[in-house]
Amino acid sequence: MSPHPPYNLGVQYRSYDDTIPRDQYLAWTGAWVRRAAAVLAPGGSLFLNVGAKPTDPWTALDVAQAARPHLQLQNTIHWIKSIAIEKALAGSRAGLEEDLAVGHYKPINSRRYLREAVARTRDAIRATA
Repeated sequence: MSPHPPYNLGVQYRSYDDTIPRDQYLAWTGAWVRRAAAVLAPGGSLFLNVGAKPTDPWTALDVAQAARPHLQLQNTIHWIKSIAIEKALAGSRAGLEEDLAVGHYKPINSRRYLREAVARTRDAIRATA
């Protein structure tokens, strides 16, 4: 199971308030994780995707603590979506000719993102049918 719940980071959804108080968000997270854990097959896995932002670095750990009573932590996977290295900060040994920026840059609220998200969901539903 690989849920992608709202991250409570202020994303503008149509019908979900993504800015609820932290204690309410963590209680909600604990409740849905408990329900998800109850339907996992024996030996099943739940890959919990957690969002965070530099101004609130404790988010991921708080969410993990909300899930802790219901799941056993097996692995932590860090998905680094993008990285930028300034030529001047990399030093001459890096051999950069210009600043380097690589990775995944996609605005969440774009029409393209919504189309692709719907297509991925459709494909996932077909795969399980």
